[in-house]
Amino acid sequence: MKILKYFTLCVAVIFFISCKTGQNPDNTQADTEEDSIAEDSIPDINYVLISPSEIFEYIFFEELSPDPKFVNPHSNSKKYITTSKMALNLGVYTTDFIYLNLCQDKQQVLNYYKVILEIAPKINIYSGASDNLPERLQKHFANHDSVSELSKQVYYKILEDLEQEGRQKTYSLIAGGVIIESVYLAAMNVKDYDINKALTEKIFEQKEFLNNTYDFIASNKKDKDIDNLLRQLGELKKCFNEIGSTNEKVQLSKNKEGKLKVEGGSENIISANDLEKLKIVATKIRNEIISDK
Repeated sequence: MKILKYFTLCVAVIFFISCKTGQNPDNTQADTEEDSIAEDSIPDINYVLISPSEIFEYIFFEELSPDPKFVNPHSNSKKYITTSKMALNLGVYTTDFIYLNLCQDKQQVLNYYKVILEIAPKINIYSGASDNLPERLQKHFANHDSVSELSKQVYYKILEDLEQEGRQKTYSLIAGGVIIESVYLAAMNVKDYDINKALTEKIFEQKEFLNNTYDFIASNKKDKDIDNLLRQLGELKKCFNEIGSTNEKVQLSKNKEGKLKVEGGSENIISANDLEKLKIVATKIRNEIISDK
């Protein structure tokens, strides 16, 4: 399997990382039978997975006013004792960290980075503590762009290491936690549909990335944790798939300056009810993930 990672959305700057396959299960401190999974050979298929930084950069740009009440309380991290719960919520807390980085309370940002550093070693992930990243992040906390870029480096380094170690289950759980928390935070940040129609459209444009995450996770060997995550992602997918769309014939022409003009194609038709349904489903699924059950 090959995974394409976008360092900047809408720009074709991508690289391939080949997954190792074979019998190499996750070896973690929270050692339970249901949390380990042997990896089978996986087809050589391309997937596009992105970081929470890139999701928020694309959806919000300068329009986001983060509300800390939506993030998973960092005190919850003590409740997670199984490998699967820690991996899922590592994805959640990574997303929360990026979301909070857009606000002025940098102490809150630091608190969430500490939570990430606490959870990661418990599931044998040490990438985030390498290259003096904690010190570098603290040094640049006042600079949103620097923290965003460093966070991408940390996130992709973690995923790269998991791929090289053949730990597809942990990789899948983290990626699933990221996409679910990203959709949840984005949807909950839209207070008024009529005012934020453009923002809502950008959220629903994440459909292809949600589908890619689902397909990537579905390509791996299944167990009850992965099956449950696929069920949750499937519920989200249904919300995205049920919105209406137009489908007009694509027409190419040139304007007076001789520049190519593209008209027609498909366009999503999104209503306030679509957004409210997404909020309800995303909240339900996200609350399942952050619970200790």
